[in-house]
Amino acid sequence: MRRVQASRAAGGGYEPGGSSANVGRLYAAALERLNDAEALLRGGRHTGAVYLAGYAVELSLKAAIGRREGQKLLAKRLQVHDLSALAGKSERFYPQTRFVWRSLTAAGRDAEFEQLARTWSVDLRYVSNDVGKKEASAAVAGARRLMQWANTL
Repeated sequence: MRRVQASRAAGGGYEPGGSSANVGRLYAAALERLNDAEALLRGGRHTGAVYLAGYAVELSLKAAIGRREGQKLLAKRLQVHDLSALAGKSERFYPQTRFVWRSLTAAGRDAEFEQLARTWSVDLRYVSNDVGKKEASAAVAGARRLMQWANTL
């Protein structure tokens, strides 16, 4: 609890009615979520592993966009759970996020992203035992590679 309070005092953490994230700390949070996903995968908790792996990629994309736009706190318009929109694949945030999709395809990561986007959904929060081990392993490994790529943007 002290870390959360210190984070809030330093400009991070959740603020009701305001921005919920310090852009500079999003990638660190994404790494923590990915580590949690890997622990869940090792423990046979496949659905939770996929949920956290996708969430980690979401945070990584938000960090990349926020850095590029010079945001200190995450803009309200980016507080969504839509990987395709954040990746610049849909018109939702176009043209602000189009650079992400161009970079994804140039790096040869577009197929990997598409696979994760098909597997992941915020709705995974509401189901149990819905994802098999093979699918979860692929999602977590893909998420790690996508996060490493996103951190280079």
